[in-house]
Amino acid sequence: MRYLLCVVSAAAVALAADPTCSKGIFGSGGTTCCAKQCGRCGGTSCQNLPGGRDDCCTSQISADGRSCDNHDPPCVVSPPAPSPVVKPKRGFVADDAGTYKSCDTPLLLNVSGWFYNYNAYNPYLASGLSGDCSGAKATVSRFTPMNWCISSVNKSVPADVEQTYWMGFNEPNNAHNCNTDAETIARAWGRVMDLHPHAQLVSPATAGNGIKWYDEFFGNCTRLYGSKGCRISYLATHDYNCHADSTLSYLKELYERYGYKVWLTEFSCLDHAKGQPTAAHAGYMAEVLPKLDAADFVYRYAWMSARDSSNLRNLVTQDSNGNVELTILGKMYNAF
Repeated sequence: MRYLLCVVSAAAVALAADPTCSKGIFGSGGTTCCAKQCGRCGGTSCQNLPGGRDDCCTSQISADGRSCDNHDPPCVVSPPAPSPVVKPKRGFVADDAGTYKSCDTPLLLNVSGWFYNYNAYNPYLASGLSGDCSGAKATVSRFTPMNWCISSVNKSVPADVEQTYWMGFNEPNNAHNCNTDAETIARAWGRVMDLHPHAQLVSPATAGNGIKWYDEFFGNCTRLYGSKGCRISYLATHDYNCHADSTLSYLKELYERYGYKVWLTEFSCLDHAKGQPTAAHAGYMAEVLPKLDAADFVYRYAWMSARDSSNLRNLVTQDSNGNVELTILGKMYNAF
């Protein structure tokens, strides 16, 4: 009987743990986890939320010091430990080098197996950058080149760029990006096929629900190039959603409709303009990464992005000395 009680007690302790705050709500810094009943975590008048100060105020939760490693919310989330292996699926949008003037980001985000920056040149090999640039040179095989739009198709490609994969174009169905009709893109794809005969080509990446645009694109490919259509190995898309199941449902729909495994080349909890707090991005990231890793119809994915001008969803930031360091989201991205 005593043994049985010990087993039951151990099981109860194991169940009372939430290291990723999946049962609660992240606070703004991504290190505190409030009870779900609070509706939000911290902020003005948090003591008046359902659950009161103990469940809903980040300062109180931090002071109590209950670790989410062995407690349910409210609790404090432990700094995640980096994964011991590189994850080939996992990547990031490398938009930080020009601002931070550092080549350290691919070394910090060392779990990510790939990155891109909408161009055919690796941003971390640019001259004039600080940091461990000799170390960054060892990451060249992780860089994937891209044509942002038709205007860049004929530009020269640096000799150090590997062309196992070639991406293009960025959001042709978005007025603020490539903004080009499906027929024109399909015609330009003929040139992409000619220039990169040995690369695995990744389709244009659409914004929002891209099904209408993709249908038009593939229809034009068949009309222009016969039954073989456009040579494509993978389908790229973007998705800005705060619900992991919705993201996976859309990606699966694309896979089943077109028959190509998917590259999710931009994603976060809504886009930059919506200004979602870091806590919302952290909650979404914790929920969606395991699902993306497990989905056999997802070939690659890239978080948007390394840098964020509002400092809400970025994976890296710059300290007061100008050094690049991981944010809480960057640490999570290395850990899950």
